Amino acid sequence: MKLHVIKNEKEYLTSLNKAEELMDAKKGTEKGDLLEVLSILIEKYENEHYPIEKPNPIDAIKFRMEQGAIKNLYDARVDQRY
Repeated sequence: MKLHVIKNEKEYLTSLNKAEELMDAKKGTEKGDLLEVLSILIEKYENEHYPIEKPNPIDAIKFRMEQGAIKNLYDARVDQRY
């Protein structure tokens, strides 16, 4: 596979498939190096085309509560060590 900047959705999907094929590659090998570079290119494309905004803190707390991590605010304990 010739490496280059990912420019469109088709190249992005092709790169994802290739990365999946290389997931078991050992670090430091030719395939491992290819996976590392490919991952960087994929990440760059995703950051530009699929940005993830940071959540509003209140929305993040509500989401965690909905997931069952916290039943109510009284269940949330703050570590008092300073």
